[in-house]
Amino acid sequence: MLKKWIALLCMLCLLLPLLPLSALAQGEGESFYAYFEDARWIRTEPKANTPTVVNVPKRSVLKLTIVDSKYAFTSYRGQEGYIYYKDYKTIDYIDPMSPEAVTVEGFFGAPVYMRAEPMKNASLIALLPTDVRFEITFVTDTYAYLTYEGEGGYVYIADFVQMEYKKGAVEPYIAFSDEAVTAYDSPFYGAVAVESIPAYTPVAVNGYDGDHITVALGGKTLFVENGDLTPLTADFEVEDFAAAIVAKTDVYEYPLKNAQLIATAQKNDKVTVLAFQGEYACVQGESYTGYIHYKQLKSSADTKAALAALEEHVKRIEAQKFLNVALTLMEEGNPIVAMYNENCGGMVQARFEYGTPYLFAGMNESS
Repeated sequence: MLKKWIALLCMLCLLLPLLPLSALAQGEGESFYAYFEDARWIRTEPKANTPTVVNVPKRSVLKLTIVDSKYAFTSYRGQEGYIYYKDYKTIDYIDPMSPEAVTVEGFFGAPVYMRAEPMKNASLIALLPTDVRFEITFVTDTYAYLTYEGEGGYVYIADFVQMEYKKGAVEPYIAFSDEAVTAYDSPFYGAVAVESIPAYTPVAVNGYDGDHITVALGGKTLFVENGDLTPLTADFEVEDFAAAIVAKTDVYEYPLKNAQLIATAQKNDKVTVLAFQGEYACVQGESYTGYIHYKQLKSSADTKAALAALEEHVKRIEAQKFLNVALTLMEEGNPIVAMYNENCGGMVQARFEYGTPYLFAGMNESS
């Protein structure tokens, strides 16, 4: 009996070196990242000649979970199954969607290719530009993951310069543009355009993120390039006076043609004029306070005097509109901004700690 056990052990020792190295190195149920130098199929079962699910291109990084000495469970582009894992090559990889993944922002100092996999000679997806803002997530020591124009890929990080971008919330205010403006799903270069905001549409601005402002649209927070929207300036206030409506007209929530309709004023309705905003008059009726076009007011001595003063005010508003946008790009604490706000009635807030981060790096010489 003892001789039989000894013989069995000897046989096992002889067979052990012949077992697949992968089965010894990785136990069943263990997961790790790896790739193959050749393309191979993912199958519905961990057996040869079973139906195929998807063909995986060579050098694609996969998460393998060992199920037996030949096959591992994996997924590729959302399709799951089993793959023959002989001759795999492990890679020290972090899933960019995992909590452990580190994400940073910055720009590339030189043109860099975005590739399908985090390794040299992987297929190319796009050539990324320099000196524009990207968000990347580190996946290996030398590669990072990013999304560009709605597609994910990997970039070599040797020429990446990390940079901090000022972000925060602001007291919500209404802004608009005199032409259509695009709102994006992120503030990074190559972001996906989500909405096109029509001209003269009121938009609620609630924060800023680097070179973008954040806006509330359709229950979502979207991003608009800083300077594309102009804040609605304070009304040109007048001493309240009574007026009448020329003809039936719409009353809007804001002095913009695409603002929400809140009421309808009838011909000869008596209203109180409270202020002017551009070509709109802020009027108070019996059941509403809103904006109508000033031409819908009947002429009177009070109305003519107010409109004459309004014309001069509108000229100043047009000039101030451009200054309001330009001065937001200066650094925090700049005395010019403080003097402008104090002496010209401005409400400018610097968007960047060191001034605009692109091209000249503002006041931050180290960047």
